[in-house]
Amino acid sequence: MQLFSHQDFILADTMETDKTKVIPEFLEKSITAINRGSVYGAPFSKFRAQCPDCVVEMNASIARFRLLKYKRINFVIEDLLTGAYLIKNSKEIEGHVKATRFNVRNDPVHYMLRPGMFSESKLQAFNLAIIKNKQNIKKLTDKYYQALDVAKPAI
Repeated sequence: MQLFSHQDFILADTMETDKTKVIPEFLEKSITAINRGSVYGAPFSKFRAQCPDCVVEMNASIARFRLLKYKRINFVIEDLLTGAYLIKNSKEIEGHVKATRFNVRNDPVHYMLRPGMFSESKLQAFNLAIIKNKQNIKKLTDKYYQALDVAKPAI
C-alpha cells in the first residue's frame, strides 16, 4: 500500500521509504482517502484511532484519485499496482497524481474467496493458473512499476 499525492506535493528526502513503523506527522494535518474495508497495518490503525477526522473511506479507487486531482483531499492510500494502472491509463488523472516514496504497508497480495465459491478442483485450477503464469504476471506488473518513481516492493 503506497501513499499517493497530488503532483504538486513535495515529500522530504528524509522520509523513511522501507518498512514504515511510524505514520508521518504531516498526515495529522491532512485528509487521506482509503478503501473501505482494507487493512493498512498496526501503525495506520493507531494513527486512524488518534485522528479519525483525517481519514475518509471510499469504495472506488478512481473516485479517491479524482478527489486528489482536485485537491479536495491531500492523500490516497492505494495498492501500488492499482495506482500505477490508474495513473497510466486514466487521462483524467494523468499528470495530476503521483506515487510518493512512502510505503504504508508492504505485504503480499492474498485472494479472499468466499467459502463455496469454487469447488476444490476449480480452486486448484485457479492456483495452478497463477503458478503457471508467474512470468507473464511479472512482466505485466513490471510494466506498471516502471511508470512510477518508486521502488518495486520486495515481497
